[in-house]
Amino acid sequence: MQKRFLFSKFKRVSKPRPKKHRLVCDSVLGVDPSVIGLPLASPFRRITAFLIDCLLLLLPSLAIAIAAAYLRFHTPIRRD
Repeated sequence: MQKRFLFSKFKRVSKPRPKKHRLVCDSVLGVDPSVIGLPLASPFRRITAFLIDCLLLLLPSLAIAIAAAYLRFHTPIRRD
């Protein structure tokens, strides 16, 4: 019995071509030499930094969501 896939009627016309301008290089994936050998931050300091990052993302998002909900439910609908 043949397996039938969701998009089995669509056939790939040609193989994807590799991109010539996007190359992997070690300078992007490497660590900056000035930080090699320095101690890592303590777990408390890392958790604190993570929580600050979350708050910086959460508060504006929450404010926009509340404002959008307020406008949605308190704006009169015009029916002509």
